[in-house]
Amino acid sequence: MLGRWADKFEWKSALFVGSVFAIIGVLRFEAEAKLLDGDNLVAQGFFIAGLLNLAFAWRNRPSAQQSEQNAPRIGK
Repeated sequence: MLGRWADKFEWKSALFVGSVFAIIGVLRFEAEAKLLDGDNLVAQGFFIAGLLNLAFAWRNRPSAQQSEQNAPRIGK
């Protein structure tokens, strides 16, 4: 599911969104001071969703060869 989402958007955008979700999860962990308690499911969900999104976005990033092929040609 998240892999398809990352495919639809540019991989850098998906990395940014994943980072934001992971940071929200960490901040919620810190605010609740319950890092590994089962009671803090919302923060754990944000953190896990962020990490999964980061992983899928990193996996789907273009290779260096693809980046060169897609680069605009200036001054032919």
